[in-house]
Amino acid sequence: MRKITLATLFLFFLTACVGDVQTEMRETSPTEVIYQSGTLIFNIPEVEYWSNISPMPNDFFLPLTDEQLNEIFPFLELGDAEWIRGHAEYQSDGTLVEIWFDMNLLAESIYGFEIRVGFGGAPMSLHEYGFFDDEIFEYSNMHGVSIRAMMIDAGWSGDWRSFDATFAIDNVYYRIRFNDEEERGKNRMNEVVNALILNGTDVFAILENPDIPYMRTEFISFENAQLDPDFGTFVPTFIPDELTFYWGNRTIQEHLDENSLSLTWKIDYDEQYLYDLYTDWVNQRTVDTLVFPFEHIFWGMNEFKWGISQVQEWNLEYLVSANDFIQDDSLLDAWQPIFISDELTFELIERLERTGNEYSFPQGAYWEEDLDIADIRIPYVRSWFHFGILFDDVLVMILAERIPPEIIWTMLEGLID
Repeated sequence: MRKITLATLFLFFLTACVGDVQTEMRETSPTEVIYQSGTLIFNIPEVEYWSNISPMPNDFFLPLTDEQLNEIFPFLELGDAEWIRGHAEYQSDGTLVEIWFDMNLLAESIYGFEIRVGFGGAPMSLHEYGFFDDEIFEYSNMHGVSIRAMMIDAGWSGDWRSFDATFAIDNVYYRIRFNDEEERGKNRMNEVVNALILNGTDVFAILENPDIPYMRTEFISFENAQLDPDFGTFVPTFIPDELTFYWGNRTIQEHLDENSLSLTWKIDYDEQYLYDLYTDWVNQRTVDTLVFPFEHIFWGMNEFKWGISQVQEWNLEYLVSANDFIQDDSLLDAWQPIFISDELTFELIERLERTGNEYSFPQGAYWEEDLDIADIRIPYVRSWFHFGILFDDVLVMILAERIPPEIIWTMLEGLID
């Protein structure tokens, strides 16, 4: 059976307006449109910019099965793909919102072939081309459907191009994207668009009435966290006076196999330490650097995050022997190492502390028009911890900013006695 994997959606940050992108994709009949019939007319627009866009969250998603893929995309030769990944996005009541599908056609050196289908609105995209305002697109007409097709030279070598086509049938919106050689890409886009239109929209009925997974995400108090039936025994029983409880969250996402409890405390800065940093900065700054009052400086917050979850198989890739970690300096660079609880010692906690230069900037910089806040920084030494403790099948992950190792040891010690 072909293996379907879930697309990774959390690599990009919002740098463009999602609403503008979706509005653009809905415009299947703009004021100035040249319609053509038969094969697709490929616009060759001049790209002004390229934007990364954050995905719009829906309540849950489910992998597309082989049966669903063959029903929805019967014209695709899926057996030729190096890999395939796809899923359907839903609202909490089971309403279908979107389909994400992409694959890699290794045999033809084609990658990034993707089809997005949105229901009731344009499908989300992780990136978007921006074109000059005076760009006028020619719209093709295939089987009575208006299609905007583009062939973009986005810095590819030779005759490779980026292809993009969007169209709508009733309240279903399609987007096809891939990179290919020019002539082969034109033929491929014609075949895919033609097949999608002829396949119709009734095929999506196979995705309706899904099995809605159990989902729970809510704030939780420290007292209720201690009583949690799954993870209460892994909540610290002794909290040092220096820490103030800040936030708690309880999450169960059945479709993601996620069951977790997260707790966050904060610890105040030493006021004298901050004032000394501020004074040093004032005395050592360049003459043309503005000085903001001490009370207007934003220093951030020192946090102590305590995450509890069922251990996943991939977590075990980070498992490290505590004895090896103490003796081998090369392991100091290990990313979020995980240790077995029986091996926990204060010596290990001390060795896990990491330090490096960090910067804060004056909050007051926001008040000055045309002032580049990146130019006004107050250096200080940052210290942090990032590691995990394995208690049989439960994992406790710790991420702490400027928290003394003694505090961390005190809280963990109560769990291993």
